[in-house]
Amino acid sequence: MMRTNRYFKLICMTAAVLLTLFIPEMDMRAGTTGKIAGVVLDAGTKEPLIGANILIVGTRMGATAGVDGSYFILNIPPGDYSVRATMVGYGPILQQKVRVNVDRTTTVDFNLNQSTIQGQEVVITAQRPLVEKDVTSSQKVTTSETASTLPVADIMDAVSLEPGVTVDTENLDITIRGGGNDEISFQVDGMERSDKLNDKIYAITNSASVSEIQVLTGGFNAEYGDIRSGIFNVVTKEGGRRLSGSADYRLGAAHQKHFGPNAYGEDQYDYKIYAGPGSFEPVKDIEGRQIFAGWNALAVNANKSKYLGKGDWTPQDLLEVWKWQHRPIPYGDKPDHYLDTGLGGPIPGLDKIGLKDAGFFLGYKFTREYPVLPSISEFDNYNTFEGKINFKPHNALKFVVSGLYGKTETSTIGSTWGGQPLMQYGADVTADALGTYKYYLASQGLLNVFTKSIGGKMTHSLSPSTFYEVRYDYFTTETEAGKSRARNPEIIKTIAGVGFDEAPIGWIGEANPITDLPGTYVFYGGANVVDTSFVKSHKVNFDFTSQINKENLVKFGIEYGTDHVKRFNRKAGTIILAPNAGDFVRLNAKPYHIAGYIQDKIEYGGLIANIGLRIEHYDANSWVYVPNDIYSMIWARGGTEGYLTYDDLPKEKAKSNTYLAPRIAFSHPVRQNTKFFFNYGVYYSEPSNRHRFGIYNESWDFGNGQADTRWLGNPNLLAPRTAAYEVGFEQSIKDEWLIRSYFYSKDNTDQVGQISVIGLDGSQAIGDFRNYEGVGKGACSYTTQRNNNWEDIRGIELKVTKMRGRFFTGWLTMDYLISTSGNYGLQRYQQDPLAAYYQYSAVKLQPQTQPSFIANVDFHTPNEWGNLAGDWRLSLIQRWNKGTKVIYNPTGLPTREVRTIYYWINNYTTTFRLNKTLPSFAGVKTRVYMDVNNVFNFKLLNLGVLEAAETELYYSQFVDKNTGLGNKVGDYKDKNGNNIFTENWVDKNGTTHAPLAPDKDFALFYNPRSFLFGVKVEF
Repeated sequence: MMRTNRYFKLICMTAAVLLTLFIPEMDMRAGTTGKIAGVVLDAGTKEPLIGANILIVGTRMGATAGVDGSYFILNIPPGDYSVRATMVGYGPILQQKVRVNVDRTTTVDFNLNQSTIQGQEVVITAQRPLVEKDVTSSQKVTTSETASTLPVADIMDAVSLEPGVTVDTENLDITIRGGGNDEISFQVDGMERSDKLNDKIYAITNSASVSEIQVLTGGFNAEYGDIRSGIFNVVTKEGGRRLSGSADYRLGAAHQKHFGPNAYGEDQYDYKIYAGPGSFEPVKDIEGRQIFAGWNALAVNANKSKYLGKGDWTPQDLLEVWKWQHRPIPYGDKPDHYLDTGLGGPIPGLDKIGLKDAGFFLGYKFTREYPVLPSISEFDNYNTFEGKINFKPHNALKFVVSGLYGKTETSTIGSTWGGQPLMQYGADVTADALGTYKYYLASQGLLNVFTKSIGGKMTHSLSPSTFYEVRYDYFTTETEAGKSRARNPEIIKTIAGVGFDEAPIGWIGEANPITDLPGTYVFYGGANVVDTSFVKSHKVNFDFTSQINKENLVKFGIEYGTDHVKRFNRKAGTIILAPNAGDFVRLNAKPYHIAGYIQDKIEYGGLIANIGLRIEHYDANSWVYVPNDIYSMIWARGGTEGYLTYDDLPKEKAKSNTYLAPRIAFSHPVRQNTKFFFNYGVYYSEPSNRHRFGIYNESWDFGNGQADTRWLGNPNLLAPRTAAYEVGFEQSIKDEWLIRSYFYSKDNTDQVGQISVIGLDGSQAIGDFRNYEGVGKGACSYTTQRNNNWEDIRGIELKVTKMRGRFFTGWLTMDYLISTSGNYGLQRYQQDPLAAYYQYSAVKLQPQTQPSFIANVDFHTPNEWGNLAGDWRLSLIQRWNKGTKVIYNPTGLPTREVRTIYYWINNYTTTFRLNKTLPSFAGVKTRVYMDVNNVFNFKLLNLGVLEAAETELYYSQFVDKNTGLGNKVGDYKDKNGNNIFTENWVDKNGTTHAPLAPDKDFALFYNPRSFLFGVKVEF
């Protein structure tokens, strides 16, 4: 790392501003095209054919063979092409199905035969070599055609099958080789789709629009920045010379998405206890503990207290009240819907005004999924519209303009008290259904997220070997979260002469507390998250590429990007008698970054090398408040009183930082079917805006005499750093099998961790927080961020693929990752010297290993077997994961003192797709299919649904080998086969116990067997 110097910064900023001002219609940095290269020889003499013409059929792209017969064609969009070679005095040759992938060189050689007359064209089907010698890193390419045969929801799920890659499109999270969203770049046609406020990646991709997805998991070239773990490079289709399109509709059969009883049914625990035949008398478990006093006893108490003004309640009356307030909430009776459509073709008429090859492509993706359990949002809706226009004012100049609009409608839950709250997408009310809010869905908030993107790219070919691109993109996410509708007070039910409204339906505040008679469930409050925020990101790039000779492809460029992140109405929590109180987060910042790079791809004989250098400059463009005094009383209760805004606080300008990131990679093809490669690089990612900005006030907003500062952003955070290397081996066998194996190592430093700061007088304010009269200031107590986390990741990835086969193909992957992490420096800063015990440094966590295997077998019948027996496919996927290591530490002991380590059970799932392609009719291709998920109904325990006391019993009495049965985490049956959570069970001493969590009988296991039916039409 080196500090920026003012001259470099001035030059970079000037160049970036000029690009922004004078070239407003341009996309971002990832490569979106490939290259075709080869030689043209005389078939008899093997002499080079100088001046031979090579043309990509149906395009204006081509080349002329040089003095050694070699040629190359740059800047080719990914796809399948036909390439023709011609030469006067020679018969032409056409090679079909030539596949071009992003950032790869496809070799197409021609051997022409002499001919004195115009002969018939020789047609050859190109056979791409399984081992691609010019690839110097681990890359995975998935096409829409490949994804369509697999039992997956969409192309992004197909990518998740690759070793080291996990994609969660529902929660907008991606993991690559142990790194999350803040270490990954997700680009569509070069445009970034990352929410820089909520650390989310907009990975909802319209499969019909996608040409291919390239995932880079290591060895990133210098053109790629702000990444440490991986890059998703999505290239979408362009409109061609004819109209084409597709529509894929899938219906997920209605079903209960969890094992066990209906959460609100008569066979569920609640109903058995409170409305069962024995509910009038006290209900006790097998150990004699009283669970419910019974309606007879409750009737006596209700009459004494004049419940709802009435003193003659009968036990049956109260039972009817309970049934009304706990009436069933229907779910699991409606199907999920998925629609993926695309349409592309030429734009007529533009050729008349000089715009050649004008085309369009439009895509629409719709998903409606019903949550596992009822939610305040009945379903989760995802709508995504994508569009792309391409045209050429002349042969050497091409423009592409693309855009996106997405809307997500779901529910959310958020922190009430504590650190910087996060938005949680698609809340299933799982946590609430297991607690006091089970019947009160209004405890959640409604969440709408609007995503928009627009950008463009201009590509100008200066010569057949040189071109440049200017690209611009704009991405924004707007978040709106709030309460559902208010409760209607109108009387709609009368029991024993007393009127009842629609409770527990509808939101009502804490000023009107309502609970059920047994005191188990509440029907008020909640919905604590209110949010109105946005992020607006702009990026502009200039990239220059030149094949300066046969061996060297040189590329250099510059990038400028800025984010405007604003959270101006973030509130979580309300307090009794103080509706304007709560937790508040305010932030408004405009960080920016500047980058430049140069790289050279060298292809010389048996060696391919990518060598480059990147320079990155990050500036938070913000202030550090109250510097040099972490224990300042300004952060104590009421400390901000008298300050109107944050900018009135003592402050100093945040620091900016510049980093050099060298990259080097080599590939050495030993033979045509064997290759080794090695790469090394240093990578940086911009610190998360959530960590850098914002002040989080508890109780009241900033400036109030009762406001408590609980969380501070740190704009001085350094960019986390990764130094990584990778060694790879690829081998093809008999042009049918392909073996790929990779070993990688990642050394992560300066990662962001959390520290606690506690003033001398203690960590809590004085007095009852619900009674603010006479409350003193106390001392400061807050959390903030530091670059105090490190992580070492080592991994091995293996993929064995049967590429070709008349009746079956398939593959097997292995992913083995070892992760060791920890913190350095002080984790807790306490002004009180007597609390020094907590001020030790270096905490090292136990290494985590989790080998996993995924296998696919695709059985298919040949087309020539006829309409009935031909074109069937059965694709099966089997997943297996070794159980992870668990450190159970309920008392919060320092990690170095924890000695008890447990292991999860291994888990596996099986899915398959049965697919039939119907005979084409009028150019329309149709196929129908059925997916079956979790074929064998494997159960994986939801340990997180347990309460603390239940978890303690589970570990001590069931998992621990000294005090319990010695089972693995995830097991749930005793030696007699009884479910310890829902049935009486026997411990190691033969003592019978009551079930550990009988009220959670519906939430212990998710994802039972399910069916999905689909039809896809293409033309």
